[in-house]
Amino acid sequence: MLSVGAVSAVDDVNSTDNVFVDGTNDISCDLQNEYDDVEQVSNDYVIVDSSNYLNYFDEENGTLRYNVDLCFMGNFSNLGFSSFVIDKSIGLDFNNANFNNIGFTLKANDLTLKNAVFNYDVSGGSVISLEGTSNVIIDNVTIDYKTSSDSNSYAVDLINSNNVQLLNNTIRYFTNVTNTNVYNYVIKVVGGSNNLVRGNKINAFLPLKDCDFSIPFPNTDIDLVAGVAVQSSNGFKFLNNELNVSVSARDSNLFYPTLDSFLMVESNNSVVAGNNIIELDSTTETGSANYLYGIDIYKLNNISIWNNTVKMNTNGGSIIVNGSGSAYPVQITGPINDCNIYNNTLTPVI
Repeated sequence: MLSVGAVSAVDDVNSTDNVFVDGTNDISCDLQNEYDDVEQVSNDYVIVDSSNYLNYFDEENGTLRYNVDLCFMGNFSNLGFSSFVIDKSIGLDFNNANFNNIGFTLKANDLTLKNAVFNYDVSGGSVISLEGTSNVIIDNVTIDYKTSSDSNSYAVDLINSNNVQLLNNTIRYFTNVTNTNVYNYVIKVVGGSNNLVRGNKINAFLPLKDCDFSIPFPNTDIDLVAGVAVQSSNGFKFLNNELNVSVSARDSNLFYPTLDSFLMVESNNSVVAGNNIIELDSTTETGSANYLYGIDIYKLNNISIWNNTVKMNTNGGSIIVNGSGSAYPVQITGPINDCNIYNNTLTPVI
């Protein structure tokens, strides 16, 4: 295990903008509309609002009925289902669209979800979920997720999806539920390959939790709480993001009160670069153990970690209680090959 860091004062974070990545092409979907009773808008998109959404989505499970391009307009709430399910490769547009306790489940390829606003305070689940998709773009979306639920809760989760891009989104996630039987991740990625998370602003307020060491090591599922958690997703890129993680609560009877900002396991050929990461714990008292990790990497081949600014601040930390406990800007746990760490600014303050 390698932990990297030095002790000094916390300074203001300056943005990093000199990471270069490939550009992206806009995705367009040709309309094949064989229905005559739908309301058309410009570019052959169909208006969907709170008065007519059941014309296009199943009233029980929210699944899309027709292969038709859609433009969501206005406010959506209390729809009778928790998520719009898009299982066809269609065009999506959002015009002043606000979704209150309604999410999106994307199950088709070549989709773009852009400029939508989500306010979420229901009992767990995912705001945006991608399941087995390819070439999906989530761009300039705003998510405000507050949960007091004893259920697994994610702002965005990617399951077995490829070539997904999360770009320029703003996410605020808050929970103070310390239940160690449920997971709280802002972004969860499992499987798939060549996914990109770039230019996002993430503010997370998360509790310290014990780890579940009954799960075979290594696995992100051992950690029940994280800002971003990536498991078995090769070619993953985390670039030019602002990730601010603050401790919202802790129980008094924790053995390993742990919180990761960015956690990655078994994800080969990956890059973590140009990010500003701050992790703060003002809850833990002086002399009490806590385990804070800015960038936490396990068992992979070929990773580059460069030009990141990682700052940790806590009054906690102990070398007596349970053996250790502190704030680690970067931790690398092997076996690992071809690991390059350079030009980072790392600041733990204890």
